[in-house]
Formats: sequence, structure tokens, C-alpha cells
Amino acid sequence: MSISSHEEYLANEKSFQLLDLVYERLQNESMKVELLDRIIHFVGKSYYAADFFLSKLQDYTALANAKERAFEKGWVDIFLLMFASSNSYEMAKKTSAILVNFNGQFTAMQIENIISAALSNDQITNSWGAQENLEKILILYRSQISSEEKEDIKKALRIVL
Repeated sequence: MSISSHEEYLANEKSFQLLDLVYERLQNESMKVELLDRIIHFVGKSYYAADFFLSKLQDYTALANAKERAFEKGWVDIFLLMFASSNSYEMAKKTSAILVNFNGQFTAMQIENIISAALSNDQITNSWGAQENLEKILILYRSQISSEEKEDIKKALRIVL
């Protein structure tokens, strides 16, 4: 399914709601993870799907099974791309909240991508919610962050590492 306009979104909104309801009611964790895989790939392709599901993905990805599968299925990279391309303060907050679910599991390159996105995208830099979430992530990785980057982070994000 490809939703590329607001009209298509409105025409399919009940399908989004149904998908959310099915996910919430599923009892089988492995089935939830499979459905989550489809939702995440859909969200990665459609702004309107992202708009609907972003706030829900923070809860969906908190499941232990989901966390285990996130890296092998490439979900984290999708979330990192969404974070880096945040086009509003709210999107920056929501995508960074999803990233917090994977804190402690990021590679050095992923941390660099997070820092780069945070410093170069003003929607992230100026989002108080994103700053709060980023602090949780970056504090854990502070020993891997250069002194120059720490200064840039302090200046731009008001986060002291």
C-alpha cells in the first residue's frame, strides 16, 4: 500500500486504525513482531503512515522480541533515517523516543549518525523533547564522543556530557 496524498490518507485512515487494533489485540509475540515489521516498512515509505504510527511505535518497539529483531531486520536504520529527516519538533521528539528503546545497542557509526543529525537538523536541535531523549542516549556513549563533538553538543543541544 502506498499513501501519497492527504486524500488517500483520509480514505485509508480506518485501515490504519484497524491495523493498530489488530496489533494491540494480538497475543502471540512472534505474530506481533511480524506485523510490526510490516508496519515499520510501511511507515518508512509513507509520510502519512509515519504520521499515524510514530507515537505508537515507541510502545510497539519496547517489546523484548521487537528489540531483539530490530537490528537484524534493519528497523533501527529506518528509525535513524526518520530521525535524521525529522521535519518538525514533534517528529524529532517521537523518533528520538523510539531510538531510546534501543539505547545501549547502537554501533559507533549509528551514534555518529545520531550526533550528525542532531547537530545539522534544526527541527531536532530545537526540539526540547528530542533534546531530552538525546541526553539519555548520548550520556551512555559519552566515552566514545570526541571533546570537539561534546562541545558542539553542549552548544547546540544544551546537553553536557
